[in-house]
Formats: sequence, structure tokens, C-alpha cells
Amino acid sequence: MRSVLALAALSALTCSAGAQHSELVFEADGGELHVLPNADGQFVYAADFGDKGFPANQIDHPEFVAEPGGLNPGDLIGFDVVHSLLYWNGSAFDTVPTGESVNISLFPLGSVDVGGPQPGFLFAQAGPDGSVNQHLRFTLNGPGAPNNLALGAYGLWLHLRSPSYSPSNEFIILENYGLSEEEFHAGIDAAAQLVPEPVSAWLLLLAGVTAAARRRS
Repeated sequence: MRSVLALAALSALTCSAGAQHSELVFEADGGELHVLPNADGQFVYAADFGDKGFPANQIDHPEFVAEPGGLNPGDLIGFDVVHSLLYWNGSAFDTVPTGESVNISLFPLGSVDVGGPQPGFLFAQAGPDGSVNQHLRFTLNGPGAPNNLALGAYGLWLHLRSPSYSPSNEFIILENYGLSEEEFHAGIDAAAQLVPEPVSAWLLLLAGVTAAARRRS
């Protein structure tokens, strides 16, 4: 009950100016959670450490979004880490630099230092209209933090979960620390090749959703 009350209080504090921020959109259908692809049809959601006035090693993007009607009112949403932390050195995936890690947190609900596959925590509750707009805090830790860590893109391989639904398809959040735009986008494309595709029927639905979104834009 305490977790539910804390989530309800946090939902009132959620930032709603998400149009200029990166978004990870999800919904529930057929008893399952589904993460929708980004505008490029990929399941990689990118952001830059230090953006939006954050310290050089922190960011709270992407924003997790369920549109009105995407969930039932009061549904709880969490995440789990399904693979080890990824590290893109600018040209290839590589061993994570010694002593560096990424922490995912949202006070007072939870904090996870990403190692191998491990449970996350519940971090959002759907509002009365079934919507969610929530941020998590991502912090790159290690020698030289916050300004002198190893340059690269750090990938969090996750899925969403809920007590009310089966877990979502897998996705990667890729956070850039100091790479050029070209180097980072190469990492995004490489990460997209790692994420397993949803089942064929779901892919057909996604294609229709993506096409409809592009027609509206």
C-alpha cells in the first residue's frame, strides 16, 4: 500500500512538457505490455547525459509515456534489467570501462546499479484516464565522475512489467557520454540490431500504429 500511495503522489509531480523530450511510448493489449517503436521503427531510445541542465553524468530521459486509454486506471508499471550493461566506444561494442556503472533510480521508490540481469522496481501508476508520464533518473558512475568518465554510449537493456500484465517486449535505452553525433548514431543503429523483434502479429500491428502516427504528424 505504501508503494501505491508513493506512486500516486509522484504521478502528480510528473513533468508534462514532454513534447521536446525523448519518449518511450507503451500500452497494454491482450493482457500484455507493449513498447512501441520510435519514429525510426527501432526499439532503441536515446538521450545524452548532461542534457537539459543535468550534471554531465546524469539525465532523466527518455520519458515513459502511456497515452490516455493505454492502461487501466491505477495500473502499476515497473521495469527489469534483462541483460548486462552495454558499452559503445564510438565504433564498436566493447567491455564496460573498469569501475563504471549506470544507476537507475526514482526516489523513494527504488535504485538499481545495473550489472547483469536483475529485478528493477515499480516506478509509475496509471492515472484515472489510463495515462502515464514518468521519468527515471540515470546516473553514470565511476572514476572521474561527473566530468571525466570514459567517453561512450551506455546501453540499458530492459523490459517493462506490471502485476496486471505479462512483461513487454525488450528495448534498449542508450545514453551518450561525450561521443560525436555521428558516433552516437552509429551506436543507436548497432544497438537496434541486438534487440529481438516482437512476434510477427505484433509487428503487423506496430506497422499500422507507426504509419498512422506519421500520417498525423
